[in-house]
Amino acid sequence: MSYIRFPCSHCGQPFEAPDDMAGERVSCPSCGSDVIVPEPERISAGRTTSSDRRFEKPKFPIVVRASPRALHAVYVKTGFTWALALLVAALLTRFLNHNLTREYGWIVIALWGILGFLLLRSAVRLILARRRILNTTYHIYPNKIEASSYLFRFLGVYNNVANLSQLRQIHATSNSWLDLWFFKCGSVSLTVSGDVADFRLANVYQPGDVRQQIEDIAFGGTTRYRDSDSAPELSDAD
Repeated sequence: MSYIRFPCSHCGQPFEAPDDMAGERVSCPSCGSDVIVPEPERISAGRTTSSDRRFEKPKFPIVVRASPRALHAVYVKTGFTWALALLVAALLTRFLNHNLTREYGWIVIALWGILGFLLLRSAVRLILARRRILNTTYHIYPNKIEASSYLFRFLGVYNNVANLSQLRQIHATSNSWLDLWFFKCGSVSLTVSGDVADFRLANVYQPGDVRQQIEDIAFGGTTRYRDSDSAPELSDAD
């Protein structure tokens, strides 16, 4: 018996149904919505959509690059913190100028000197973090994941490898709600042995999609990557 493979029109979840059910209404196993099973010729004759691409085979290695989007939430929180700190410092300076004699003016100078140092330190850390993210790459193969960090990429070697055949569990993303909800960026943790996450894909754009890719490759959980010779665009560069 042949099967019709198609995505849910509501949530995009791929599933399949026997070809003799074409035209019938079925319930999506993921979201529970009613979906009409399309005719086989509509699938083959229609233009490939982003949902149909879920059924295509990838070309290995799948390249996933760490995304600068991971810093957007840091920019927001850092900017808010510094705006509040500068406002407090300005009010404190005004208060001290009105209540201290001239010989204690060094307190105001020291206050702004400390703030300036901390501001410069914060800016340098963000610049270095962006450089590190832009130079972090993950290569996903059928049986392993190779991680290349900024330092090790400079040295020309890989610093970490996860064997997908030994993979036990994939943990949920671990970034803040601001990262996940607004900037679609997070980390995917993998447990290769035991219960401790010993491999992590950090600062990944759309971490849920990358996690699903790894699950399909490692565990063969869905019909994605079957019955097609073309490959989807799976690079995660921002």
